[in-house]
Amino acid sequence: MLGVWGLCIFAYGILPYQLLERQLTIQGAILLAVFIASFMAGTLMVPTGRPSHLVKPLIRINAKKAELWLKVASVLASVFFILDVKDKSLFDLALAYELRSDTADALLKGEVSNSSVWFQLAFLFYPAGYVYIAVHALYARQAVAWKLLVFGFLPIVLATVGMGGRVTIFYAAIVAWIAFKERKKLGYLNQQQTKASNRSKWLVRLVWFVVLATMFYYFATVFMIRAAVAGGSMEMFVVAEERWGVGFRGPMSGIIFAIFGEDFTYLIFIFAWYLVQGLVMSNYLFSAYEGPLQMGIYGLDLMSALMRRLDPLRVAEGFDSLLTLGTYGFLPSAWGSLYVDFGFASLVPCAIWGAMSALCYRRIVLQSRTDWLLIGPFVSIGIMFSIINTPLGFTNGLVTHAWLLFAFFTLGRQKGKTVLPLTS
Repeated sequence: MLGVWGLCIFAYGILPYQLLERQLTIQGAILLAVFIASFMAGTLMVPTGRPSHLVKPLIRINAKKAELWLKVASVLASVFFILDVKDKSLFDLALAYELRSDTADALLKGEVSNSSVWFQLAFLFYPAGYVYIAVHALYARQAVAWKLLVFGFLPIVLATVGMGGRVTIFYAAIVAWIAFKERKKLGYLNQQQTKASNRSKWLVRLVWFVVLATMFYYFATVFMIRAAVAGGSMEMFVVAEERWGVGFRGPMSGIIFAIFGEDFTYLIFIFAWYLVQGLVMSNYLFSAYEGPLQMGIYGLDLMSALMRRLDPLRVAEGFDSLLTLGTYGFLPSAWGSLYVDFGFASLVPCAIWGAMSALCYRRIVLQSRTDWLLIGPFVSIGIMFSIINTPLGFTNGLVTHAWLLFAFFTLGRQKGKTVLPLTS
């Protein structure tokens, strides 16, 4: 956690961002430190030293049942998304941008959501794809590409396109990357690696390069379409200054523009803004938020969707407070999100989050619990993306973690002298 936030602060310090409407405050910095300290205090509740008497239980895993249920959920999610978008312009990125803007306006006006029942069902089922990717990548004796694509990535790609976002597919790629790296902790992978040729290893690297390049191209295309709608890349800098109160004309900005040009500098500005805006926005929230405690409406997608149907005016009131402050629509970081939802009482879940992270470390690193390998990628990603939101609030995280717990308790376990999994 300290490394993630250290990188965030470092990036903000070296890039030529300028805060035009308000500056970072000492009060905000102190409260940020308090929240991070609360997380760190939670990690100290769980001993993570390596005592000599610690027994390492080796557990055989049978993931067949978990994979089966996750496959069913993923297929249902894909079907529901297809039924939802059958009459929509699925790949019109400009239209998708307009739809997201309309949704944001509807939240501020207290309008009831008009999403279809198919979308609502898909919203509950598509996160199973994340968990399927982790289960299959970790425990399948031989990972099968078409299964990962159909049962893992397909519902997530449909969610990405249908909701007009980008972070969903990025999240899936990171889950896959971490899960495949964790396979090293299972003995059978090492045997396969000794037999693998250098050619096949380079093929895997090439596949990952193509995937990452495709993702970057998609993200860049989305941002350039938005710039085109506004009138061009330079016009987007003007929009950022006038609407966001954020400029990019600090020290070294002239050199960056000269080296990379307008369009690529705009992409640097946007991509790096995702890294540092949590620092800025949480500082604003700690310093000046005076709206009502939103009790999860702000930070949890599922709670927000539920309350839009039960009490849309309450949702509008809370989000209007954020609009007045100038933080509506921006990423608040985990700490800012928790503060808006629960105030200083959120220091308790911060400590619990830290304790659970330490427990995961103890189970995986010290005790070699192969079943806990499934939890590891999601704990790691939760810490990595604390600069955006909490693990339960980031990209429908509450539902994702519900599917994660379901899969974890569905795994078949048998203590033995081997860690080889029993999967198809």
